[in-house]
Amino acid sequence: MKQHFCLKEIDDRDDELVYRHEVWRMESELKEALPHIYDRLMDHCRALDAELWNEIDIGDRFFPEIEPCIRTWLCMLCN
Repeated sequence: MKQHFCLKEIDDRDDELVYRHEVWRMESELKEALPHIYDRLMDHCRALDAELWNEIDIGDRFFPEIEPCIRTWLCMLCN
């Protein structure tokens, strides 16, 4: 998806993480380009919430942040 849209890299991760994130948010692009996939993903989010937390009520609006992540793991054991 990054190749098809102009996604902006997000740099809001904590510097103390043991791995580096390269993150692009894509919820608007996904909703516009593939609304059936976006809707299906949101349906899964609601179902998972109902199964695990029960925090989303019928009619609630929420604004997801969909992020494909590329992680570069750092070696914690190397000195």
